[in-house]
Parts: sequence; structure tokens; C-alpha cells
Amino acid sequence: DGRPGGIACILTALRLATEAFDVDPDRVVISGTGESAQTALETVRQARHRFAGVVGLAGEVPEASVHAFLSVPVLLTSADPSAEAFLTACTREGVETCAVEPAASEEHIVEWILRQRRDRLPRRVLLTLDPTLPKRCNWIHIAPSNPDAVLRAKADRAAGRIELLTSGISFVTLFLTDELVELDRPLTVSTTARIAPLRSDVA
Repeated sequence: DGRPGGIACILTALRLATEAFDVDPDRVVISGTGESAQTALETVRQARHRFAGVVGLAGEVPEASVHAFLSVPVLLTSADPSAEAFLTACTREGVETCAVEPAASEEHIVEWILRQRRDRLPRRVLLTLDPTLPKRCNWIHIAPSNPDAVLRAKADRAAGRIELLTSGISFVTLFLTDELVELDRPLTVSTTARIAPLRSDVA
């Protein structure tokens, strides 16, 4: 009805908390129960760079793109079949930080939350064109040229190499720091462009 939705409320609450308290930005975990679990997952999908993890406590898990969760761990305690479907989608995309544990105790969940730290510079990034998502994520910005645009990026600090696999993207901007790659050493950036859309099984 023209009022801010759940995501806007969550991000506003996060902003107010960081203004009022000494919040460690690398240790912010979002959780929700039932429909709020869906909102929590969608918030991370749209603002993955802000969170160290997300917990879904029961309820149905939305059928959503799992690309954002390459660098944001997910713990689902829902026994709904949609949680297993979400885990399967994560596994298919190479996401290794998603777990479904319907029998998880409150103590286990708290311990899981306390272990999480935000990955500010993930070595792997996957971006797809989506009107609800920003076209910049972490250390990459894309300028897509068709509605099926996809970018997969991988940074190898030890080898001094960045690999980009793109489809339907006209321009890519990299925002590099010494934490991601050693800027005082030669850096190789390799790009592979594909005419056809990238399938989910492309490495």
C-alpha cells in the first residue's frame, strides 16, 4: 500500500543500530521465522555485502536465485521440502556454505551465528541481470547488454590472476585492493566471453 516493505525496514533497523551502538560490520547475521525467513533471505540476496550470514527458522523457503549465497553462509532449520530444494540449488551452483538442519537446537544455532564473519572480498563472485539487484557486488560492477547477462569471476591472489567468464556483458569494472590481489605484483586478467547464456553447470 505504498509503505516500505520488509527489506526496507530491515535495512533501516541495521542503519539505526550501527548509529546507536558499536556494531562490528563483519559480524551482522540476519534471521527470521516463517515468512520472515523469506524476507531475511531476500534481504541478503539484494544486499549480500552487508551480512555475515542468514538463518531461516522454519517456514517455506522461497524459490530464489542462490547466486548471492556464494559468500554468505545460510543455515535453514525448516523441515519444509522447499528448504531441501534450496540446498539442492545451492549445491548445483557450487555454493558450499548452505546447510539444512531441521533438528538444530537453539544452542547450535547460536554457536553457528557466533562463528560467522563477513567475507568482504569473496574470491568468487556471480552476478546475473535482475531488475531487483544492483549491478555492482563486492569488487565488480557490470554493464550488461542483454537480459540474459551473467558474470562469473574468480580471484586467485597467490597466482596473481583474475578470471572472468561473461555472457551478454559489454563492460566490466574491477575495484581491486591489496587484500584481494597483490597490487605491487604483475596481475593477469583473463576474460572469456560466450554468445550463449551461461548454464548453471559452468564452472
